[in-house]
Amino acid sequence: MVIGAVAAGLAAASRARRVNPRLEILVYEKGPDISYSACGLPHFISGQVSDAEALRVYSPEFFLTRRNIHVHTQHEVTEISPGRRRVTVAPRGGGLEEVHYDHLVISTGAEPARPAVPGLDLSGIFHVNDLGAAFALKKHLESARPRRATIVGAGYIGLEMAEALATRGLEVRVIERSKGLFEAVDDDMAAPIEKELEAHGVRLHKAAPITALVGDRQAHVRRVVWEGGEAETCIVVLATGVRPRVKLAEEAGIRLGSTGAIAVNEFMETNEAAVYA
Repeated sequence: MVIGAVAAGLAAASRARRVNPRLEILVYEKGPDISYSACGLPHFISGQVSDAEALRVYSPEFFLTRRNIHVHTQHEVTEISPGRRRVTVAPRGGGLEEVHYDHLVISTGAEPARPAVPGLDLSGIFHVNDLGAAFALKKHLESARPRRATIVGAGYIGLEMAEALATRGLEVRVIERSKGLFEAVDDDMAAPIEKELEAHGVRLHKAAPITALVGDRQAHVRRVVWEGGEAETCIVVLATGVRPRVKLAEEAGIRLGSTGAIAVNEFMETNEAAVYA
């Protein structure tokens, strides 16, 4: 059994099939989508990729007919009982099911890390960490036609979203809490990236942690405040990184490591027998 049906979970399931053609393999995914190109999401927002189907790599039907792997979408695993080797599954239609496993792989990925500032519950605030979130943002762009966008965070996703939204004709502002832009590279490589952004009209604010998001009477975000300044905005895209999605494992007594992710040994085994991550 595998919990999670994007890259890591389906890779584990496929490898298990190659190792043992006789295994029964079940994969549970709480969302509607599997096996999609997350790297293509900003290009879907910009319009360079017009059809979301181009981002989908494989379907549940492919895994069933070609690899004999049963992938169940919109089935959320709500509890793991390692002592009984069972999980509790909540299908979309309602009800709960208990399913036995011999070996379990937890592949629940990561979730957006949200800054601890007031105003995060306002409408018009988005993240782009999965296909569903990208759909929501693009639908809003097409229906509300916002003029100004603020991106919080200048990592990979933040910079790609700056390009995507500028391509769509929005006034784009990027707010980064660190002193430098794009900390994944050295300063001498970040400098030309910064110049390129500014050449396309993107406004940059470095060493500027946000302190609040302010809304109007309809509870829609209208202003972003950071240390040293503030500005009007129509939408906000949070690109402040991710954190391990470990609540399910932690509640089952599975040990976490120093980073907050699930702790495993060199064989990817957790502290619970027959449970991997």
